[in-house]
Formats: sequence, structure tokens, C-alpha cells
Amino acid sequence: MRPVRLLLSILLLSATPVSAFDLELAPHRVRAGAVFLVRLSEPGLRSGQARFGNQSLPLFVKGGSGRVLVPVPLTSRPGTQPLRLSYRDGHNRLHHVMTGVAITAGDYPVERLTLPERMVSPQKPEVVRRIQKERLLLARLFSRRTSDLFWEGMVPPVDDPPGSRFGRRRILNGKPRAPHGGVDFRSPRGRPVRSPAPGTVVLADELFFTGRTLVIDHGGGLVSVLAHLEKMDVAAGGRVGLGQVVGTVGATGRATGPHLHWTVRLAGEKVDPLAVLALLGRSVP
Repeated sequence: MRPVRLLLSILLLSATPVSAFDLELAPHRVRAGAVFLVRLSEPGLRSGQARFGNQSLPLFVKGGSGRVLVPVPLTSRPGTQPLRLSYRDGHNRLHHVMTGVAITAGDYPVERLTLPERMVSPQKPEVVRRIQKERLLLARLFSRRTSDLFWEGMVPPVDDPPGSRFGRRRILNGKPRAPHGGVDFRSPRGRPVRSPAPGTVVLADELFFTGRTLVIDHGGGLVSVLAHLEKMDVAAGGRVGLGQVVGTVGATGRATGPHLHWTVRLAGEKVDPLAVLALLGRSVP
């Protein structure tokens, strides 16, 4: 996927003299629910911030170059949306830059499923309390912002083909539900599951809906959830490397059969794991 390079062909809002800089966006057209990568280069670049929609994200700066991965919410409307950047140069002068990002419609398909009602809408008070507690725990984990760790690349957690993809509008037992928040791989029970990127395991536990679940913080607001595992080979607090085996595929939790469910959160937003993979590593069919 070729980046679009913008060399001073954008709106400069700085009141101070502007030195030469290089701004790249990849891709230049972004589907709702996907992500895009921003690279800003200038000799002496000290720090920077990117604002897109309701998100304000820090640039990770090293050697005069800053970059940040930006989520596009699934609910985004098509059209050109403003991207605002502010940065400090080698003389500590503050500059402001604005450009546009073309957002395209998601147009995700509809998926109709029929499941036992107890799997869709649990009624027992103790189960409802458990679900609420687990949701609060996950919300705290997804809001973490840690140091930049994920730029070593990314690999798919398994090599099996994806089945149900991100963004599918689900109708369960005839009732509309939230769109599918991840991607399901057609993997057999016992298949080794890899960590998609380096990071820290922040959760290794059995949850009501997702069964044996690993949550891995890759840094920079990027978090992976690997769900319905048969076995977990790592514990909370441990560090994992790119492609390290962290467990095996199973059917725990509310699953109708063995498969791997992979969710990615970026700055708290659910985003398409395959779109992140296409930017940071290698794509899958």
C-alpha cells in the first residue's frame, strides 16, 4: 500500500517560520473501521500531536521522525475529514499543520445467526453482574496508553483463513446487534496461537462471553484480544515477542465451535485487525 507524501502542499497554520518537513499518510483513502499511519519527518523534531475526530494522539518521535497510528471509527461518515498536527521543531518552536483524510463507507455485510437465547441474553442476576464487572475491567485495559512497542511489525495470530470478518452487522435470533468487533479464524482445536506483535500480557483469564482470553498491550494504545482459547501459555504481567506462541485455539466461552476470535483496539476504538495487519505487517487472504 503506497503512502501519500505531502510536501508542504497542505495548510500551514504556524505563526513561526516553517522549516522543511515531510508528511506521509498511508493509505490515502481509509475505510470506516480501519486505520491510517501518519509519518512526520523534520530534522530536530522534538515532539508532536495528531488530532483526528475526537482523538488526540501523541507522535512517537525518534531520530527526527514521528509516527502514529490513527483509528477511524466504524461509525465515521464518508467524506474528507481534517487531520490536525502540532509539533515542536529543534528550536522548540511550535507549528500547526492541517490536511484532509478521505474516508470511505464501510459497507459491511449482514450476518444472520441463530443461537440459544442463554448465549445471547443471559438473565441470571449473578451472570449479569459478572458480565458488567468484566466489561469494566476490559474498558480500563483498553484505555491504557503505554510506550511505543509495536513498530517491530505484526503477524497474524494463526495462518488459517478468516471466516467472519470485522464490521459484519449481526442479527442474532432476528434482533439487530452490534457489528462484529473482530475477525474469526477457521482454526481447528489445538492450533498454536501467536502474539500478533510484541507487548505485555495485561489479562489472562476466563471471561463469560470470550472464554479463556488473553489481552496483550502492544503499546501506543494498540491492544489485542485473543479469545475462546483452549489453553493459555502465558500469564498476566509477562512480556511476549513478535509471533511468540501464547496459547491454543479452543471453543471456550460462548462459542459454537473451535475458532480464534481476534479483536484489536486502538486508542479505545474497535478497528479492523486485518487493516492494522496490512499496515504493520503482512496481510491475509
